[in-house]
Amino acid sequence: MRPLSVQYLRNIRNPLQFVDWARYQFSRGKDVYLSTLTSSGTHWLRFLIAKVIVDAHDLGYAFTDIRPESLVPIFRDKTVRFDFNDYTEFSRFQHRYKPYSVLLRGGRVIVPVRDLRDTMVSSYDTYSEHKDSSITFSEFLRADGVDEKWHRTLEWRIDLPNQWHRNWDNVDDHLSVKYEALKGDTQGVTHDVLEFIRLDNVSDALVTQVTEFCDIDQVRRTQIFSVIPTSGSNRQARAPKSIRERPIGTGTISMGLTDAISSGLSMSVLKTTPVTTMEASERQRNAGVRGLPIASCLGICSSTAVCSLPRDPSRSD
Repeated sequence: MRPLSVQYLRNIRNPLQFVDWARYQFSRGKDVYLSTLTSSGTHWLRFLIAKVIVDAHDLGYAFTDIRPESLVPIFRDKTVRFDFNDYTEFSRFQHRYKPYSVLLRGGRVIVPVRDLRDTMVSSYDTYSEHKDSSITFSEFLRADGVDEKWHRTLEWRIDLPNQWHRNWDNVDDHLSVKYEALKGDTQGVTHDVLEFIRLDNVSDALVTQVTEFCDIDQVRRTQIFSVIPTSGSNRQARAPKSIRERPIGTGTISMGLTDAISSGLSMSVLKTTPVTTMEASERQRNAGVRGLPIASCLGICSSTAVCSLPRDPSRSD
């Protein structure tokens, strides 16, 4: 995550680009925003939405040509645009990894959430593979010596959904979606998401077709590429992105975060609390819950061991 000072400096250095981006942002009515935690099934959900858009409106994309990055582009990226910005038959979609902003006032927001145990381990896998293989999981969890450009801390991951909960009244409508429920009932949750974003020309048969075709294993096998618009329609492929999978957490951090959820996580507590491994209790998993404090959707609101982690983060089974 770039500091605000860096972002502002880039806008000053590239005023025409910023003005063009601002005009683009205000060129249509309020958008549908996908505001996610990292490692929460973002790529899969973006792909499902993009595939439904393509099929419902006969946009002529082959499966391997669908680019979630241009059909559900990142909000702060000033070079990527929604491919069908002039196509007013459906809403424009944008994606962001940040909490509420006044720029989103009046929009509709989807907030996917996932068990913090699994998001932390997934992020640790990525960080240790691409940035620093010597870091231990305890160091990563406490953000000791961690490059924050590569890692969202546990404090940040708790704060983001709670910030959204405090600002629900500032958006037109909102929907929270649990990753665990999306995986368990892909068709049902996808139907709820499409109903929320008010996408026309979507039948039950289409939802069934898309969710069966775009199951998580299929998306993982295709190794969907990110794209960078260059000039015109030319696009340059980045390294392939894959979707990692782990069993839902099998161990826990032995500390209660119930109070921290409501009052703010204390990093001093994090730094002094030992990481232990213990069996996690079953948690209720509900998807598509509107008006519910997102903290309760995270699967971490137990009075005992709440933020659980697999016993061996290096294992994939």
